[in-house]
Amino acid sequence: MHLDERKILLALDGSEFSETAIDTTAGLARRLGAELHLVRVTAPLLSTAPELYPNLGHEFTQQAQDGAREYLESLSGRFPGVTVRLHTPLGAPKEVISQLAVDQACRLVVMASHGRTGMARWLLGSTAEFVLRHVESAVLLLRPQALPSPNGDFHHVLVPVDGSASSREVLARVGPYLAEGARVSVLRATGLTARDYTLLNNPQEVTSYVAHLKEQLGHLENHGLNLEPQVIDGEASDSILHFAEQNGCDLIAMSTHGRTGFRRFILGSTTEKVARQAACPVLAFPTHPSP
Repeated sequence: MHLDERKILLALDGSEFSETAIDTTAGLARRLGAELHLVRVTAPLLSTAPELYPNLGHEFTQQAQDGAREYLESLSGRFPGVTVRLHTPLGAPKEVISQLAVDQACRLVVMASHGRTGMARWLLGSTAEFVLRHVESAVLLLRPQALPSPNGDFHHVLVPVDGSASSREVLARVGPYLAEGARVSVLRATGLTARDYTLLNNPQEVTSYVAHLKEQLGHLENHGLNLEPQVIDGEASDSILHFAEQNGCDLIAMSTHGRTGFRRFILGSTTEKVARQAACPVLAFPTHPSP
C-alpha cells in the first residue's frame, strides 16, 4: 500500500492524558503540510434489558457517538492552518484505529502513551501493540511527562542500530520529523557487561570487535543527517534508555523488527522494553516481513 505523505491520524479518547499529544501533532501537521484525521472511537452500548427496551442500546450508542463528534469539533480550533477530518466510528479502539489508518493510508499514527508510569498494559498489551501489528505507517508514542514540541520537530534523536537492514532504514525515514541541524546519535550496543569483561580470556578479541562496530557505523549512509556514531557497552535496551536520558534526547526512533524479524511480539524484546520505559517520545517504524 502506498502511504499518503500528507495524512496523520491522531487517536483521542476524551481524556486530558490523550490530549497531551495535540500540540506536537499540530506542529507536525503544519510542518509536513499534512491533513489531520482526528479519531475518537465509541464502543457500542447495549441495553441492560434488551427484551424490554430493544432500542435503548442503539439510543445510548447514538448519544455517545454524537458526544464524540462534539468533542472532536471542540478541539478543531487547536489545529490552526491544518485541514482536519473527524472520525467517530463504532467498535473496539485498537481494531478501528488500525483499520482507519490503513483505509486512509496515513503516513503516521500518533497516540499518547503512559510508558514508565506503569500503564504498560495499555501501551503494549492492547491498542498500541495492535496498531503496530496492523499498520504500515510509523507510530509516534508521545509521553505526557515530556515537553511537547509545538513546532512538531525534534532536536536530538537517538537511532539504535543492530546490524539489521531494518534498523538502518530508520535513518532514511526519520528526517522529516527533525528540526534543522538536529543531532542524530546512532547507537550500537556491544551487548557486553562489566561482568563479561572480567571473564574474558582474550581482551584483544573484544578490542577488535568494538573496533569493527565503530567501523560499521562509520560507513552508514547519512541521508543528509548530522550523525554522531556511538558504541557503548551493555545490553541493547538498557544502553538505549540510559543514553537517551543521560544525553537529553527528545526522541528515540526505532524499527519494530530487529535482526530476528520477531513476529509473535511485534516490538521484539529490545523495542518492547524501550517503548515501555523511555522518558521521551518513541517513533516506531514497523517493518512487516513476509510470513
